Amino acid sequence: MYKVLRSTKSAVRFSLKHSKKYLLENRCQESLIVLWFSFGGADKRVSYSTGYMVSYSDWDYQKQRVKTNKSRIINSHMVNNYLNRLETELMNQYSRFIDEEIPITKELIKETLDIISGKLVPVEKEETVPIDFFKFSENYLHQKKDSIEKLTYTLYNGSLIKLKKYAKVNKVKVDFNSFTKSFLDNFRVFLEIRENLALNTISKHFKNLRMFVIEAKNHGLISNPPLKYFKISTEETTAIYLNESELQKMLKLDLSYNKKMELARDKFLMGCYTGQRVSDYNEITSDNIVKNDNFKCFRIKQRKTKNIVDCIITLEIREIMSRYENQPPPYLHDTDINENIKTVGRILGFNEVIKTEITKGGKLLKRNKFKWEMIETHTGRRSFCTNKYKKGMSSLYIMHFSGHKSEREFLKYIRDRGEDRTKHIVALGYFNV
Repeated sequence: MYKVLRSTKSAVRFSLKHSKKYLLENRCQESLIVLWFSFGGADKRVSYSTGYMVSYSDWDYQKQRVKTNKSRIINSHMVNNYLNRLETELMNQYSRFIDEEIPITKELIKETLDIISGKLVPVEKEETVPIDFFKFSENYLHQKKDSIEKLTYTLYNGSLIKLKKYAKVNKVKVDFNSFTKSFLDNFRVFLEIRENLALNTISKHFKNLRMFVIEAKNHGLISNPPLKYFKISTEETTAIYLNESELQKMLKLDLSYNKKMELARDKFLMGCYTGQRVSDYNEITSDNIVKNDNFKCFRIKQRKTKNIVDCIITLEIREIMSRYENQPPPYLHDTDINENIKTVGRILGFNEVIKTEITKGGKLLKRNKFKWEMIETHTGRRSFCTNKYKKGMSSLYIMHFSGHKSEREFLKYIRDRGEDRTKHIVALGYFNV
């Protein structure tokens, strides 16, 4: 049997970037697989990112490979084949350098690994490493799918779709080094003119793509990404809230003749009285009810922030529940809530004219709308925050229920503006009038 002799002065090993002790204590934490190559003394040692991450339970420390038996990694064999190829081809190239008396430096070893992995020279072989920006991003998003909200996943994926469309229309290739100022400026114009998107929507797409670029940087696929070019100023949109008088009118409106509209009204009001997002208040059941000394709450784990919050079951909520055998109203798709709650607002005569402004397609558009036209599921959350704020409840207490992590983000929900805010401040007694 033939075999290849290896120099004892050189060695390849694979390890995880984080320590074994750290990963043992944080088993859900993923760590980068790093190739280490030693070719002499202590100063002749090279580390190289493989571009793959794995958790403690899926890594075989003895074999220095991803576990293939009882592993959750569906492409473990592909990853291990890639690691094997890195090791074998690097050692073969190293032997050639020795034979040809080529001076061996850290830079040469890294360049050799770049060629083997395909970062420098396109590889004609079957691709085994996600060196393509879109494949890398889609793979990363797939890994995050179970830990993020479905809507968040859809938004991130939608940003990749927009970038793919831009690349196709303009016949440009998108790789890890594409994100120059001129590229992003052209992409922004494409979203404004061709896609006719609003400024805030464009800003969200740039923010989402920035996340993928940062992740590529963490994997060593981009050296110095121009992250500042991904920041686009946003504008405050015209949004409404319903005051407590309007909420009372909505609560007392007899809709027993239309059960779907009644359910939509009641689901919407659950948001107005709990301050939760529709993804949270729409799924409240009797299982969420907890008893305290003299009141009851809905204990909710917020899907977006993972915060656990106790929402007080108020008299208004108890009145809503009385229509459903003292249980929270059943689930109703948010599109049905949005459609029907506008009709409820129209029935109640919420005809105040609201002046709206939005930058869309690169142009400032102004339009007058009736208030009922602007009611949507998120209006409930704004109504809760604004009504409690106007009552004098501190921002800290309101944020306790709403789950906002910063006062800056919270204040965007307060629709107490201009003259109304001045009246509110005076009413709190801060001025002698």
